[in-house]
Amino acid sequence: MSLNTYLARFRQALEKFEDYGFSEYFDFHQEIRPGKQAVINVTVVLVNNSVLYIKGYIAAKYKLEILAYAYYYQKKDGQLIFRYDNAKHKPSLPSREH
Repeated sequence: MSLNTYLARFRQALEKFEDYGFSEYFDFHQEIRPGKQAVINVTVVLVNNSVLYIKGYIAAKYKLEILAYAYYYQKKDGQLIFRYDNAKHKPSLPSREH
C-alpha cells in the first residue's frame, strides 16, 4: 500500500466519528516529508468533550512502516483514560508497545 493510500484510508476511518455524530471537532494534520515519510497529528473532540489525540510517524520507502505512534484518550478535564504508544522509556518496560 502506498503512503498516500494509507493516509487517505486512515483519515476516512477517523472521519466516521463525524459521520456518525460522535464528534464535535475533528482536526487531521499530515506532513509529507522527503523519502516517503509522513507525520500525522489528529485531534478528535467527542460529543461528551473527551479528547482523542493520535500522533504517528510513518515511513514507506520500501514498505509501509509505522515507526512511532501515540494514542491518548482523556476526559474533558485532562484526566487520562487511555494511553498507548511505542516510545522508549527509562527504566525499560518489558514490552516496547504499552
